[in-house]
Amino acid sequence: MLEFDEHNEPILRLFDKPLVPINADADCGFPAILGETPGGQRLTGLRGIRRTHSNTRADIVFDGLVEGLHLADGFNERVDGLSVSFSSLEVWLGHDLFDVEWGDSKKIVATAMQPPICSYRVRTWPGELRFVSGIDEALGRNTGVELRHHAFVELVPDTSQSVNWLIRQMLSVRNLLSVLIGYCVDVETISVAANQGYECERSFGKLTRRLVASTERKIETIQRMAVPFPKISDSFQECVDRWFDEDALTPVRNILIGPSYGEIGLGEARFIGLTQGAEAFHRAIMPGEYVEGEEWRTICPEIMKAVPSRLDSSHRESLKNRLKYGNEYSLRKRLNDLMDYVGKSFSEHYFGNGKKFVNEVVHTRNSMTHLDPTSTDPNDDTPIDVGIVDGLRILLWACVLTRLGIEQENVMVAFRNFRALSILRKKAKARQQSGKN
Repeated sequence: MLEFDEHNEPILRLFDKPLVPINADADCGFPAILGETPGGQRLTGLRGIRRTHSNTRADIVFDGLVEGLHLADGFNERVDGLSVSFSSLEVWLGHDLFDVEWGDSKKIVATAMQPPICSYRVRTWPGELRFVSGIDEALGRNTGVELRHHAFVELVPDTSQSVNWLIRQMLSVRNLLSVLIGYCVDVETISVAANQGYECERSFGKLTRRLVASTERKIETIQRMAVPFPKISDSFQECVDRWFDEDALTPVRNILIGPSYGEIGLGEARFIGLTQGAEAFHRAIMPGEYVEGEEWRTICPEIMKAVPSRLDSSHRESLKNRLKYGNEYSLRKRLNDLMDYVGKSFSEHYFGNGKKFVNEVVHTRNSMTHLDPTSTDPNDDTPIDVGIVDGLRILLWACVLTRLGIEQENVMVAFRNFRALSILRKKAKARQQSGKN
């Protein structure tokens, strides 16, 4: 509750807790505000921001709200599940909740429909992952009655788990949604169910869909997403199985969703991270070596016999250590295999000539890791080509979608609104032209 003191300064009353002063129009500066709901349920408000509407009205908007516990002492508390709202989740689910008509006297007649709960089994927890949608009514100050669509992801393990464990699973769900939606989604609210069946308070959920939003605008928004839920709803259980079960996806999650996934970070760091992710993904789904391991162990001594004896012992030892990994596939082979994995049509559409793109990546990686100060190649002293970084990201992203069981026709169009698509297509056309010469 926001109130004003005798000097007309804003103060925050979090239910029955003490008053907390707020600096005018500034970040409240609190890492968290602990309080209780009127019904006695514990609550943690994260990073409150004051937004002033007039001299007599202002709101405190929290960056996040956690219901059911105080995070300061509740991470080890065992609970029955979490209910989490994510940004863009309502749109990604694509449910047509409202049937809107103009009635007499220009009144809007709206029918709100409750979508079914979508439930999926997660074997590794074990437990269930659910998508739950609902409708809220609100009486606006100037707009009359508003109907708002909100959606939640419910994480329901078979047995009670610690909040810390559930939050880790929640972050994995966020990463999966980010891959499918096409950009990093934010966690908006978290509700906790504790030892009383899965009934979560939702009075603080951040609500984003409004009746006044046009159907055309909603369709346009969902079309900008990489892989909307309606396209994969029949096979989403397979996505869940592979995301949580397969070790192949483990090494690439943070690489794809972390700094390399957003707009921040040095190009060099993003490039190295993506090449490592591509190698790790290939190693997991296409295991193997140039020759069988036991045979390679017999070959290594023969190679060492050919090393000139005039080399000092440290140099010889260095060469011997390198042979331990000399049987692993090269980056060039791994990337060419991944090009084949996503399919020829995808490779040609986004890269023009997949082998030429792979050559560019390998040359860039070698230039970075084996920098030659005497090199006269002008490309060795220039910043990382953003087209190579974005191309690697597209390739790794497409590999993950393919591994999740997404059909190739949906993978092909997943990047149609990618911010750097025009650059990628221009470079692809150039590679195609150079390949004909």
